[in-house]
Amino acid sequence: MNMQQGLELNGAPVPGHVITGEIDAASEKEKRKIILTALVVEAPGLTSAEYAKRPECKGFGVSYHERRTEIARRLPDLVKELRARQGRKKKCPVTNKPCFVWWPLGSVTSIRGGASA
Repeated sequence: MNMQQGLELNGAPVPGHVITGEIDAASEKEKRKIILTALVVEAPGLTSAEYAKRPECKGFGVSYHERRTEIARRLPDLVKELRARQGRKKKCPVTNKPCFVWWPLGSVTSIRGGASA
């Protein structure tokens, strides 16, 4: 029996991406995006550093740095998938640097100008 025969399931070859764990990685990535979307809706207007400090994000990495990196990677994915939008920069209370804030799609933080009645 060769290696390919050993990787068959019910007579059908197992796709390579299953063997390498890409499906598990993709589902983990999607799970994190779902959690992050819910967090942006629940706590809008925060920076990635502020989200990384939240207890809901403990599963995003062992250290704060790992969580912050993963969140910073996933937030632009949410924008592409129309789940969230990037706001203006504010001075982050965690890093003391200007950082972008994140909002649920469709939320308005302030309305300036316009007609008066």
